[in-house]
Amino acid sequence: MRSALKIPGVKNAEVALPDKAVVTVEKGKVTTKDLIAAVKKAGYGAKERKEKVEKLQ
Repeated sequence: MRSALKIPGVKNAEVALPDKAVVTVEKGKVTTKDLIAAVKKAGYGAKERKEKVEKLQ
């Protein structure tokens, strides 16, 4: 996920192979489209998953 970490606003990115990643971002600084584009540019597949996530405060 080094490619995602290069996006301004991304604080952390972890991959749980084979099919999940968890990305922590600064609200309003990065979009899902930005993350997907970075992952695809790195040569991997990516799509948004609609799952309930815990918000960190």
